[in-house]
Amino acid sequence: MARYYYQEGRVIASLADDIVLKEAILVLNDSDRYKAILSGNIDDK
Repeated sequence: MARYYYQEGRVIASLADDIVLKEAILVLNDSDRYKAILSGNIDDK
């Protein structure tokens, strides 16, 4: 039981500093950029 919660806590802590996750959240909140990515019309940043 303790091992499960330890692993869960480690994952949650690592997600707080995950730059890929932060960028994914930004994309999901920007509908124009999201649609552009899905259609294949993306501009490199």
